[in-house]
Amino acid sequence: MYDYNGKPVFVIDAQVFPGSSGSPVFVKLTLDSYYENELLVENKRFMLAGVISETFQKTNTIKLAEAKETAVPEVIGLGTVVKATEIRKLIDSIEINKK
Repeated sequence: MYDYNGKPVFVIDAQVFPGSSGSPVFVKLTLDSYYENELLVENKRFMLAGVISETFQKTNTIKLAEAKETAVPEVIGLGTVVKATEIRKLIDSIEINKK
């Protein structure tokens, strides 16, 4: 996976809103399905891809009735995700410092 703007992050196109930071992002790797006693059994496998770190917004300017202008942020459903490899490095550095 490529880095976005030279940083170990990627952009996700999802319903990401302010306050979503820290939310995990998972990737579905496979879906194995089989029948057991006439019931469908699903074995889903997921991988942590990273953690949402920020959301993208655009700002629209609107005029109010009193002829004042105000900027209104609009969420566009894109977010930046810190890669899981960076999270692993952070965890490893904490473990090394504990020794």
